[in-house]
Amino acid sequence: MTIIQAIILGIVQGLTEFIPVSSSGHIYTLPNLFGWETGANYSEFIAFIHIGTLFSLLYFFRKKLWRYAAVLIQYLRRRGKVSNKEDKDFRTIVNIIISVIPAAALGLLLSNIIDGFYDSRSDSEAALIVAIPMIIIGVLFFFEERILKGTKAAHQIGYGKSLIIGFSQVLAFIRGVSRSGITLISGQLMGLTKVSAAEFSFLMGVPIIGAAALKSVYDLISSNSFNSVNTPIYIAGAIAAFIAGNFAIKFMLNYLQTKSLKFFGIYRLAFGLILILSSLVAR
Repeated sequence: MTIIQAIILGIVQGLTEFIPVSSSGHIYTLPNLFGWETGANYSEFIAFIHIGTLFSLLYFFRKKLWRYAAVLIQYLRRRGKVSNKEDKDFRTIVNIIISVIPAAALGLLLSNIIDGFYDSRSDSEAALIVAIPMIIIGVLFFFEERILKGTKAAHQIGYGKSLIIGFSQVLAFIRGVSRSGITLISGQLMGLTKVSAAEFSFLMGVPIIGAAALKSVYDLISSNSFNSVNTPIYIAGAIAAFIAGNFAIKFMLNYLQTKSLKFFGIYRLAFGLILILSSLVAR
């Protein structure tokens, strides 16, 4: 992989992590569509550039995350008590923590199994498999505005509903689903407004993407995969993902204030059809 290819893939990762079109559905199929040689360490590269998307979340929501940290510290100092002023933030924090539990627990069990499933398929078979959830979720986006009419903010939903949103996030282990897309739908289904659901989805990503990024660094150090050849490539991809991720978060929060997910549904259908055609041609 060249540095230019790494930057392009980093941009794709940063954009599609937060725009509901599936980052894994793109990042694992685009090199095959373009005829790029990615090498044996490609999965490690993808895991590493999640550091870029993690830092885009930390940077974009830095003020809110500092405030949440301060609320938690005050909660511990007061031995389980929060002020009326802090109550909304505390409820939001608890909802985020609860929503992370399913993906954190099941991710440890399922991630290697699911990755092994895709890795055992040829490129054309994997593309065809990715196309199916890409299209299904795309069709759901066409009906999102008609069916889902959420009115609540993140602190207003119950803990049970937060857990359901968390379980929906587990589906994102299936390539082509989109973590941001499925949690955006499930968040609205649980009563959140479109923008609240998006922000909740992004904040849920901090611990999930953070854990994945830390694991990737540990695995790279343990396997001695860092060397003078691939280190600049990995870092270039992560920086590109950071810049693109910041743009994608801001774009989505502004876009969803007035618009539906229909445009992304059209995109998903088109991309899914491209994957199907490419897999048929490859055969």
